[in-house]
Amino acid sequence: MVTYVIASKANHPFLAECEALGEFLEANCLNVTVKTVIKDRSEWKGFLDSCCKSYGFKKRSCPIVYTIEGTLIGDCGSFITHVKERYLKELNVSKDELKKRTADNVSIIGELMRKKHKGATLGEEILEHLEKVKKKGYVRLIDESFYQEEQQNGIPFYVRRTDTLP
Repeated sequence: MVTYVIASKANHPFLAECEALGEFLEANCLNVTVKTVIKDRSEWKGFLDSCCKSYGFKKRSCPIVYTIEGTLIGDCGSFITHVKERYLKELNVSKDELKKRTADNVSIIGELMRKKHKGATLGEEILEHLEKVKKKGYVRLIDESFYQEEQQNGIPFYVRRTDTLP
């Protein structure tokens, strides 16, 4: 079993091609796993330095492809050549698909960076807290205490109604 790691800046155009090839490999080759690490421009240099230092890689590229065991494959062109030689597989992806993937990567990383620096919005924090409460099993206790679940905009609320009028 081999695990490939594809790491790159989100806005790099060759990342989309490596991702598509990695997904194709996972779907068509037994015992192949592909992990993708996407970083923001501001995080890339530190990540690449750390990765190269950890594995002892001398050559730096963006994207950088390597195995989890520490074998450097290289950049996108090296990865494509490696896949052709080792698996006899080739993938043709349209430029529109690559542009769409790149835009999606930039959007996802932009949102993660926003959350990292500014924090989540109030709605996101509430949903996250409700998920934590649900996992702890408090909801089960509420159900046993005469509360009823009501949905409002897709969010469950637990309400206890009482009649206090004489």
